[in-house]
Amino acid sequence: MSRQARLSASIRNLFVAAVPAVAFSAAVSAASAQQWYLETQGGRLRSALDPSATGAESVLDTPSVLAGAHYDHPSAVVHISVDLPATKQEPLWGAVAGWKRLTFQREGVFVGLDLASNGFLLADSLNGRAIAGQALPVLGFDAAGFEVRGRAGVSHYASWFGAEARQRTVRLADVQVTFTPKSSLALTPVVRAYHAEEGAYSYGGVTATAGYGKAGVWGTLGQWLGRGAHNGAPWAVGATLRVHPRFALSASYRRDTVDPLYSSPPQTSWGVGFSIQVSGPTRPPPPSPAAYVGGRATIRLPVSESATPPRIAGDFNNWQPQPMDRAGDHWTYTVALAAGVYNYAFVNEQGEWFVPKSMPGRRDDGMGGHLAVLVVR
Repeated sequence: MSRQARLSASIRNLFVAAVPAVAFSAAVSAASAQQWYLETQGGRLRSALDPSATGAESVLDTPSVLAGAHYDHPSAVVHISVDLPATKQEPLWGAVAGWKRLTFQREGVFVGLDLASNGFLLADSLNGRAIAGQALPVLGFDAAGFEVRGRAGVSHYASWFGAEARQRTVRLADVQVTFTPKSSLALTPVVRAYHAEEGAYSYGGVTATAGYGKAGVWGTLGQWLGRGAHNGAPWAVGATLRVHPRFALSASYRRDTVDPLYSSPPQTSWGVGFSIQVSGPTRPPPPSPAAYVGGRATIRLPVSESATPPRIAGDFNNWQPQPMDRAGDHWTYTVALAAGVYNYAFVNEQGEWFVPKSMPGRRDDGMGGHLAVLVVR
């Protein structure tokens, strides 16, 4: 197949593979121009929908460069990426993914639904595509510095590469607990159980995230039990550095040992790259009302804006809602912060996220809601 024909097939297949994820994302999000990022990554980059899961040789075995765009929000994610082949021999491939959590919350208890969709295309001798979808009802409880949630549902995977077509459905359930002993630290142990055609799998692991100022690091370590467990323990590490309000550097390395849904073999991936914010305000908005003394910021919300005790969630507490205290005519929240720009929002008794119009620095979050901005200098 000529390179021009491969490119034409790539565009056609990208549309076919991306429709479920893009349509899903558009349905749950206004997808406005707020908080979108362009990114480039280089390294041994892999996709969960890599056709190596079909038994064919992996198309991602050599270093490559990806370009893409992503939108991140505490309750929604959209991510699009396309390979930039350096030679005529390298395959063209691309991926698109969307995720959304729909929840109702009251007095710390929340119920909802996690939805996810992924698409992958490949334009080479296989000239194929793959799609995957997930629906997981969720039930949980969150309080200051603590959240626990459980999910149970199904994941479905389908692929068409060359003459081979596959369909696979896996039932899964998991329980996850998140501890935030500090605003800059989160620990998240998780236990998962999968039931696939060939048998049962179980997984236990923990993820740690820490940040200070403009830098952040994360790591995860786990262990599979059941079929394929002998392949070792999966793990991953990564770091980010925001060198400018619109520009960030990142690096990651991961080792995956087995995947019950895609039935992919053990694989290693790594990447380094950067992202640029291409939408949103060009200058930091004015700070929200706060007192900053001795490295601690106090955010205030007038009682007139919330008759019942609200909670607050933001960059400074890993978006885990925490209660505010009453001080006269205001609700207050105090947190230790380094200099920087922080996004946050309030959560009312019904579990609804809000930011009053009177709050300085209020802006659209690009998902039909609003965020407040705190600038610490």
